[in-house]
Amino acid sequence: HPEAAALDDGEIITYAELVHEVQLWATELHVNGVRRGDRIGIRMTSGKRDLYLAILSTLAAGAAYVPVDADDPDERAEMVFGEADIDGLFSDDGFRFLREKPRHAAEGVEAPRPEDTAWIIFTSGSTGKPKGVQVSHRALAAALLSWERLLPHTRASRLLQLASPGFDVSLFEVCLPLGLGFSVATAPKDVLLTDLEAAFRALRITM
Repeated sequence: HPEAAALDDGEIITYAELVHEVQLWATELHVNGVRRGDRIGIRMTSGKRDLYLAILSTLAAGAAYVPVDADDPDERAEMVFGEADIDGLFSDDGFRFLREKPRHAAEGVEAPRPEDTAWIIFTSGSTGKPKGVQVSHRALAAALLSWERLLPHTRASRLLQLASPGFDVSLFEVCLPLGLGFSVATAPKDVLLTDLEAAFRALRITM
C-alpha cells in the first residue's frame, strides 16, 4: 500500500514518499563517506519529519545512530557523543562530519547486517555515569516481531510518537507502525505538553 500514510507531522508523507526520501538521504550519506559501522549522532527538534528521516537514513546506510534530545544540556550531548565516538552529526542545521572521510560514488550503499549495531542508547545516569548500550538490527527486529504478535492493529491505526528521541521507546514508536504498515503521527513537544488530550483528538490517535 505505497500510497498509505506513513508519517504525519501535520503534513502526510506516504510510504512511497518515505522510502524515496530515505533512499536519497542514505545515498547522500554514502557519497559523503558514511559506511557500515560508523556512528552518527542525532540531536534534532522533536516532532518534525527530518528527525525521522535522519534516523531511518542512518540505519539504511548501515550506520548506528546515537540520539540526544535537543533539549538536553550540552554537557550530556558532549558526554554521549564523546563516549560513542561519533563520526558525524545530524542537527537542525543539517549533517556534518566530525572527521575527514573519503567521498564515494553514489552506487554501492551497503545495507546493514543483522549483527550490526542499529543504535546506541545511553542510560539516564541515575546510578552513576550514563552507559551506552549497543542494540543490533537482529535484536531490534526480534523486538518488533514480538510486538506484532501482541499488538492489535489495522492499516487505519495511528500511533503517537511521544517519547524523547534520547529514550529507547522512541525507536519502537517509529519502527513499529512503519514495520507493520500503519501510521506514526507526531507533533512538536510544546503542543503535546500543552494539551495532550486535544492533541490525541486532533491527530486521530488510536494507539
